Amino acid sequence: MHAYSDTLTDGMIRSEHTQLKGVPVPKSILVTGGAGFIGGWFVRHLLQTYGDRYAVTCFDNLDYCASVNKFKAVSQLSNFHFVRGNVCTPKDVENALRNYHIDSIVHFAARSHVDTSLNGSLSFTQINVIGTQVLLEVAREQGSIRRFIHVSTDEVYGENDAQNPTAFTEEQSLHPTNPYSASKAATEMIIQAYRKSFHIPLIIVRCNNVFGPRQYPEKLIPRFITLLNQRRRMPFHGDGRTSRAFLWAGDAAEALDVIFHKGTDGETYNISSNDHLQVDR
Repeated sequence: MHAYSDTLTDGMIRSEHTQLKGVPVPKSILVTGGAGFIGGWFVRHLLQTYGDRYAVTCFDNLDYCASVNKFKAVSQLSNFHFVRGNVCTPKDVENALRNYHIDSIVHFAARSHVDTSLNGSLSFTQINVIGTQVLLEVAREQGSIRRFIHVSTDEVYGENDAQNPTAFTEEQSLHPTNPYSASKAATEMIIQAYRKSFHIPLIIVRCNNVFGPRQYPEKLIPRFITLLNQRRRMPFHGDGRTSRAFLWAGDAAEALDVIFHKGTDGETYNISSNDHLQVDR
């Protein structure tokens, strides 16, 4: 899928196109989907790295793959808050932004399992697309957001040629191949429109396959571990030659940290690993 040849700097993969500048100092950060896998890692990273520098509010509806255990390690901190809410409900979002004086948003909240999207695509459009637009609209109305980071996926690029893999760059066109990636690509178009129309300071981040502790077992690595522990067969798709790069969740959180503090408004950033795996190797 990816064949990055970039160098690792400040905790993230940087290409020759990467631009980093910085942002006005934020004070209060809303992390949507903060009870999910990557969002939970980012919440813990912020609070454990920066102490009481920021107020961090986790906004999550606690869907099937989310859990308050994701942020249990920081839940007693005075500058951490949890709000149970739905990004598709404007009043929930309005209350969170107003009550906690939010000036920055890192938006993880989404449905993300490709296989599930094949049998229930409408819910992916509702949550990923409509939910993001609700968040953007409330942010536009309140006018207090200094930084808005939307966490997307490398799935929006489509499939790379297994026989002639090349690196996907941020400038490439989007060719989603399933309802999940299509919903994320559609969301990116809305993000771009809101930035140009309403001058909201927006950044898009495209992560590849992230893994680590506390990941829901529907994802590939924890699923395979579970099946192996149960001495069951592991399902494979394709001919075994498809290449996938996997990124440690802690590295993803650090890269998002760099982008949050130094990213340039209007830019899109890929986050990936140089480690590629194939089933037939």
